[in-house]
Amino acid sequence: MSNNPYPVDSNVTVGAGIPAEDLARLIRATIPEEEVLKDMSELDDKDKAILAERQIGLDTKTYPKQGDWVKLPDGTYSRITHVFPTVVQLDTGRSGRFYLGETGYCSYSGGLSSGVHAESLVRSDERKIGKVWFFHHNRSVAHNGLDAYAEFPVWVSSENDRG
Repeated sequence: MSNNPYPVDSNVTVGAGIPAEDLARLIRATIPEEEVLKDMSELDDKDKAILAERQIGLDTKTYPKQGDWVKLPDGTYSRITHVFPTVVQLDTGRSGRFYLGETGYCSYSGGLSSGVHAESLVRSDERKIGKVWFFHHNRSVAHNGLDAYAEFPVWVSSENDRG
């Protein structure tokens, strides 16, 4: 049995016609397998297709959004938890979870910091893996959530989190 958490049928396409095999190869190349094998092993083929489709949705968005990473001036990373027109709030690092929705949006539940000014953010070429969850087979019932990992853009901030 393979340790590959993303086995796919090479004839399947997802999203905008991207072959599922190509998307799986991209995800495998960016996720450290030793950290995610347990969570990702819970995903069956249908859940992997759901995750791949939602990753495509994430990738189409070019603005700062919940779940994205911010690299602060001190070199630390934090994830975006809420976006206001002038301020982007960041996670506190103590708790919180990101739900990955059908169109590639994230919804955050957890503690928020004061954040950084939105104009301080510049998108970089860097991408970073972030933990998310969604419902097994898209069925929203109790005790049906699955942990997984998706790839998010990194924004560089010229200012530190205001706490």
